[in-house]
Amino acid sequence: MSVPPTLADVARAVETLQAELPPQMHEHEQFSVAIALAEVLTNIVEHGYANNGGPPIELAWSASRSGFVVEVRDAGEPIPADRLAQAGPETTFGFDPTDVGGLPEGGMGLGIIKTAFDHVAYRSKDGVNRLRLGKRFR
Repeated sequence: MSVPPTLADVARAVETLQAELPPQMHEHEQFSVAIALAEVLTNIVEHGYANNGGPPIELAWSASRSGFVVEVRDAGEPIPADRLAQAGPETTFGFDPTDVGGLPEGGMGLGIIKTAFDHVAYRSKDGVNRLRLGKRFR
């Protein structure tokens, strides 16, 4: 699937992907995967392309008896090398939810992605970024 790098197109792509999620995936897993994919695509539009457009974002996905895999390719700015490695539930969600004033306004996207998927692999080479996400069926 090719997705023009606009937020409106991201919303349409997530709806399409959500409809394609395998039925073996529990409903709450489908929801978290859809949220994470929306985060991936939104990050590409807003940070990779800086809301200035660019080549389409390419998505490919497949399912097997054991899980679901999606690969996202784009030509935007790469994710900074340490950013993905540092993101995770401990660092992303390590705040006091009862302290409304201290809640973060952003910066949780990579943690959401790493929480929703069992496998996250990223590489950037020759101007192409590839994010491969895998989810095992429970």
